[in-house]
Amino acid sequence: MHIKNNPGSIENHEMDRKIFKVKISGDMALVTFDQENQAVNSTEPQQIRKSRILEREDGMWKLVQVSSFNKIQSMDVAISESELLH
Repeated sequence: MHIKNNPGSIENHEMDRKIFKVKISGDMALVTFDQENQAVNSTEPQQIRKSRILEREDGMWKLVQVSSFNKIQSMDVAISESELLH
């Protein structure tokens, strides 16, 4: 909605994506990465952690979920497979 209401805003910032992590289990995949946005008129870059969940269907990967969090609020959490499945 922001881009629709501010059509010039996408051209007025730089974006850098890094630290990609990919976990594939059967027909599901989790992709996480960090993104830094730097607006032309801002001195502070915005630090974001993003994730994507994909599902393989008929041999093709399809995006089923997108998440985005301010990086300062996100954290890495270790969860065992048994905890995840229950």
